[in-house]
Amino acid sequence: MTHTKPQISVISLGIRLALFAAVAALILAVTDRLTKPARDAMKAQVETNAIRMVLPGYQTLGAPIVINPQGTLDSQGDISLIPAFDAQGDLIGYACKSSSTLAYAGALSVMFGIDTQGCVGIVSVIAHNETPGLGSVETNRQRKKTIFNLFDPAPEGIPPNSYLDQYQGKSHASAEDVWQIKKDGGTFEFKGGATMSMRAINDAVNAGSLAFFKNKDEIQKIAIANAKKEVNHE
Repeated sequence: MTHTKPQISVISLGIRLALFAAVAALILAVTDRLTKPARDAMKAQVETNAIRMVLPGYQTLGAPIVINPQGTLDSQGDISLIPAFDAQGDLIGYACKSSSTLAYAGALSVMFGIDTQGCVGIVSVIAHNETPGLGSVETNRQRKKTIFNLFDPAPEGIPPNSYLDQYQGKSHASAEDVWQIKKDGGTFEFKGGATMSMRAINDAVNAGSLAFFKNKDEIQKIAIANAKKEVNHE
């Protein structure tokens, strides 16, 4: 009989812990389900704002074209190209969404403009968990506030970021032209102490632009064909 009470106490404690874990899991599941629409809407708004930033002047957007790193159509691919058209209906470029898992704090996603010839435009990081003051220096676009400009009106245009802006005007010379940061033997600058953040940015931009370069003619045909279908349906 001397062993019965301890055994009962352990069993009782185990049951209580299991019930607590079950209730906590249920609360988390319900909270996730209730907040998902708001989170999805916020994510969509971030992407919409990023498209406006990287493709200034477009009139309409076409259906996204999903490709894989090899540049071929793939509904399961992780590179998305959103065609952009001007007021006359001419294709002027794409908003390319690409991602990388090489960042210091998990996945990192970028959105950048790319013209019909494969020349990269404005780059924006739309999702990351990098360290403030280190990796965030490479990922964020924000104007520096000092005591001298604290009350000045915000200048027009997007805030500069030398690490992101170094990709503007770049294009691949061949299918074997893989971009790398200087730490890895390439030409792109990075911030000391934030190598992994810049490596992830470079990986995402390189993957998207190189995949487009490998099959840009086919991608352009699809973009134009899809746009014509949409016009005919109207």
